[in-house]
Amino acid sequence: MKEAVDKSHELNLYVKNLDDTVTDESLREYFAPFGTITSCKILTELEKGSGFVAFSTSDETSRPLMEMNGKMIAGKPLYVALAQRKAKKIEGHDCRFVGTIFTDAFNCNGGKNLVLCGSALSAEQKFMMVDFAKTNGALVSKYWKDNVTHEIAVTDANGAFTRTLKVLMAILNGKWVVTMEWLMACVDAGRVVNEEPYEVCLDTHGCSSGPTAGRLRAQRLAAVEGVAQECGSRVVGHTWILGSIAVCSLLLLISRVQQCSIRFLRCLKLIFYACFGVFLSLGLEL
Repeated sequence: MKEAVDKSHELNLYVKNLDDTVTDESLREYFAPFGTITSCKILTELEKGSGFVAFSTSDETSRPLMEMNGKMIAGKPLYVALAQRKAKKIEGHDCRFVGTIFTDAFNCNGGKNLVLCGSALSAEQKFMMVDFAKTNGALVSKYWKDNVTHEIAVTDANGAFTRTLKVLMAILNGKWVVTMEWLMACVDAGRVVNEEPYEVCLDTHGCSSGPTAGRLRAQRLAAVEGVAQECGSRVVGHTWILGSIAVCSLLLLISRVQQCSIRFLRCLKLIFYACFGVFLSLGLEL
């Protein structure tokens, strides 16, 4: 199993600098003379002009590496190389690249409300994310947008992530920042799994728990705004979230006291009118 995992990348070729007119079918025709192709896919979302070709055996990849790299197709020289991964290998899941690469692996549902954005992903990881989104109805954003729900970040051998603009924006907006293992876990479980076990913690500068703190801060702010809305108030500043919660709770209490006071005064008024009517009916002077 270990050997199969280690050599799985030798079955896949990464091809880029493709012309826009090249399709999955035409790319397959270009590489068909070199062996049995198990999967052929052109990226259409991220890394446009590139794709992957998977062969049934590693021996079949040697010839196209030599003969197709630099070959002119549709007026452009192809770049062909073995598909490589980042420094951190995901053991037990790399064999997913064999055969149909990723397409057949994604059968899980429940991704229709997801908006994924990758940070420092390799070409294969981007392809995996895009294919996952297509299969499950999720969206993929190449750039950071406010509607992003999950930032997929690459981590090094120590589990640390790089402070890219996308990651920092995700932390600032309280979005999930998770590793590629979360995407793998969703595929294996056949559903969207809990993100917390896969949330990144340490960054390359030695700081920890930034994404968690940002996400919890956003949750507290949402709670504060909900309380403020209930009592007809609004949050004018949230530097100190707990302070805002206290202020909003106090405003809610004051509002309720005011309502009770109004009701109490109305009751006194009714009692007064009732007593006044009794006095008049008895002919008594006040």
